Amino acid sequence: MPVTPCTPGTNYVGAATGLQVDYAASQTPLQDIAIAALDTRISQNALDIDGVGGLEHESRIQNLEGNWTNIGTQYAQINGSTLETFSVASPALPSEAMPKSELETTFAKLNGDNAIQFLVADPVLLTAAITLGYTIANFAKLNGNSAEIFQVANAINITDALPIGQADLKYLTISGKASDSDKLDGKDSTAFVEQTQTATTATAGIARAATAAESAAGTAVNAYVTPDQLKAAIDAHNAILSPPAHT
Repeated sequence: MPVTPCTPGTNYVGAATGLQVDYAASQTPLQDIAIAALDTRISQNALDIDGVGGLEHESRIQNLEGNWTNIGTQYAQINGSTLETFSVASPALPSEAMPKSELETTFAKLNGDNAIQFLVADPVLLTAAITLGYTIANFAKLNGNSAEIFQVANAINITDALPIGQADLKYLTISGKASDSDKLDGKDSTAFVEQTQTATTATAGIARAATAAESAAGTAVNAYVTPDQLKAAIDAHNAILSPPAHT
């Protein structure tokens, strides 16, 4: 697969390795997280960024039919013998497609003949990700034959995309029930949304109006993504990024 170097921009130097990474965007708190992750990954795997190894980008992603389409900028990182690829819709936001640590395997990963690819198309809510070219959601993690897709409202705290059992985690669970609109790897599934709120997530997600009970009690309003908002985001991105039909 041909690759081209990252677009030169702001330089960041990893404290642990002295590695210089070029980004086209200004530094953000999320990039701080990503750079810290690069320090860890590169010190462990002795990666470089010289046009041969390390972090490179390719402006195409591959769908299940084996065709390449120009959807976003794809980042690839060699991690030992494993290739991990990351897709973002805007080259100015590369860090939002980076994992924070080795534990965060919710992004695209090529492992033998199995591949999972995700496209982050909404830098605000991170609600648009393509999993295996079919279902658009946030982040997904495959556990054996089952899959969990996670809805994240806070773009800064990327760890919210992990199934860590926190009360403020919004996520979708793919079941084995049939549905025309939600598909994972060509199999019919039904998407479910679980909405939970805590005081710690008052600033995360989409703002909502206080309920009558909350207003009367003076309770703080916790923001969250509603099922209708999530469905609208999925439908909108499905309309733009429709995968090819199976034959």
